[in-house]
Amino acid sequence: MAKEDALTAIGGEPEIKEAVWEAPAGKWQAVELSGESGTAAVFFKVAQIVPEHPATFEDVKDELQIKVKQEKALEMARQAAGALRAASRDAESLQAGAEKEQYSVRLSESLGLKGYIPNVGNDQALARTLLGTPVGGAVGPLKTANGYVVAYVTERTHADMAQFEAKKAELRQQQASEYAQQLTQDWVARRRAELDKKKAVSFNTYYIEQLEPRGQQVPS
Repeated sequence: MAKEDALTAIGGEPEIKEAVWEAPAGKWQAVELSGESGTAAVFFKVAQIVPEHPATFEDVKDELQIKVKQEKALEMARQAAGALRAASRDAESLQAGAEKEQYSVRLSESLGLKGYIPNVGNDQALARTLLGTPVGGAVGPLKTANGYVVAYVTERTHADMAQFEAKKAELRQQQASEYAQQLTQDWVARRRAELDKKKAVSFNTYYIEQLEPRGQQVPS
């Protein structure tokens, strides 16, 4: 275990982590924690101290296996989506081919740049591609957070400019609010990615267990 790894087995508090890295091998140690639920003690013993060294294949084998499996699954999904599009002529044939292969098929309602897309969620890149495709045109395979998407644009509805002019101020304020929210979400996502890379995020299993309901029965 590296120093930046999370100690999820015994809790992720800084006090515990600091005590673990300062403790000698082979001796039981105790760390006292105080919280809203009261005071608790965490007991641990360092079984072995391994000097710092470059990661070996055995150290990263499991992580590499997971990564390879994920990459293979994505490549298989991309190939399947490409074959599905190549075999289709329009939305109806695409739907028939997808149902034959037992793929997920969804008919989207009218959407804008920020519209929700079934089975995809809010994907602005995909939405822009769909909006830029003429009626009857095919889209994909495009990679999304949930896999690959192939679609046909079946109709297009033009904006109501009179309604737009009436609500211009309201829409401008809404856009500014959404832009600020998006900036915050992007910053949080980047910060979380940095912490995940450093393995600095962990779960406090002690407090999670304290917050779990006990002795409750689900009515039948």
